[in-house]
Amino acid sequence: SPPPPLPFSKTREQFRVIPDGSQHVASSVWFSSTIFSFIVLDTTMAGIQADWAEGDSVEDTAVYWAVDFVITFVFFVEMVARLHQLSWLYFDDPWNIFDFLCAVMGGSTLVLPAQSGSTTQNATNLRVIKAMKAFRILRLFRAGRYIAGLQMLRSLYLLMKGMMAGMKTLFWTFCLWFMCLYVFSVFLVLIVSDDLWVREAWPEADIYVGGVWLSMLTLWQVCTRDHWARDVGRPLMENAPFSLVVIFAVFVVITFGIMSVILGVMIQNIRTVMANTHVTSERRLKAVEHNVLVGMHEDFLEFDKDATGELTFKEFMALCKSESFSLKLRLLGIYNSEAADLFHLIDADGSGSVSAEEFVLGLQKVKGVASGQDLLHVITFMEKQSRRARGYIDSVRRMSAHADSLQKRLDAMGMHMTTEIDNKKQCKDNAVKLAVLAKERECVLRTMDTIQRTHYPQAKMDRHVPFGGSDLGEMRSLARPGNSRGKAWS
Repeated sequence: SPPPPLPFSKTREQFRVIPDGSQHVASSVWFSSTIFSFIVLDTTMAGIQADWAEGDSVEDTAVYWAVDFVITFVFFVEMVARLHQLSWLYFDDPWNIFDFLCAVMGGSTLVLPAQSGSTTQNATNLRVIKAMKAFRILRLFRAGRYIAGLQMLRSLYLLMKGMMAGMKTLFWTFCLWFMCLYVFSVFLVLIVSDDLWVREAWPEADIYVGGVWLSMLTLWQVCTRDHWARDVGRPLMENAPFSLVVIFAVFVVITFGIMSVILGVMIQNIRTVMANTHVTSERRLKAVEHNVLVGMHEDFLEFDKDATGELTFKEFMALCKSESFSLKLRLLGIYNSEAADLFHLIDADGSGSVSAEEFVLGLQKVKGVASGQDLLHVITFMEKQSRRARGYIDSVRRMSAHADSLQKRLDAMGMHMTTEIDNKKQCKDNAVKLAVLAKERECVLRTMDTIQRTHYPQAKMDRHVPFGGSDLGEMRSLARPGNSRGKAWS
């Protein structure tokens, strides 16, 4: 079966197109800030009036009446402005209905006479007016609609939103709590009230368990654990031990059960509000991105001077340098430095030009979520690149093996060259030594030849002094290159 129609559904159908209030004064930031400030001021003045008001006469409340008049007038102006902005759709929002009631009750407190006196009618009127004035404290909850966009107060907004969303569940939870409290109170009264010994031993029995309503207050004290052990628990344990079963049941069912349910409901509502807020933000972000893409498509067609429906690389770069298009690109998270890469990315067919359809689809792919076909293209491309990379790795390994063999050969050649260099050096040293010895031999032979030609054998020679020794040393000294005697002999 179709769901029942919502309130003002006919009005919504009649005004199918909601008026665009983006330029209306009620949608401006300063207007919302002013209303938020007056809400805080009204709540503060209510507290000051409750503490510092000296009486209920007109003379005592003249200043407060003047402040209330200004605040009520501001709220009335706000109501009129929002009615002008939304027309009958104003009453389709529960917050607006609450604002309307606050404005009406605030105006009523200014109009109704606040006369004090001993008559019953004057006392009743005074209590009604005070109750209507106290109702304006609830205006503070209106601040939730103004702090929704503030990041620093986001947690407070979620708590308020979750509490308002869970009011229906909390109401039925309260009904369950009331029924359980009533049942346990009846049990407690039946157990204790008929026992005269309990009343005699416990003088305060009539105060705590003298009736069902008194027992309900007593069990509520047990639930809140407000001095329950001293005032209720110990007297019942001493005089009616069986009644402790009821106390234990109250702890289990109400304190640990229903209170936990209330906490769970609050947490669940807050999580639901967070999820709905996230979905709403995503929807608004998609709408903004759609409007940005539409504007970029219009700019694209505007820069198509030859009306071919395509832009070349030069025209595309000129389009990216325009102020409006550059701002839209930044909104999508793309900067001017990435324009060239964006063109080559969008130009999938490599034609050197980009059509309007390719442009919009390319931007959606850059900003949007990848589809299954896009993932398939990416997977295929990665597999091809992986095969190419494996081929490159095999080639590098073969080249590395060849380089290792060449290194070994170069090491062997280096060892042979080092040995050959050492041998050449040793041969050179030996040749130098041999040349020195040869020169010395030549000098000795020349000296001996000179001595044989210049010295004659003596007639008498000492047989005990053989030739050699000093004579050989003399010949060597004469044969030295720098000796003047040797030069003369030679």
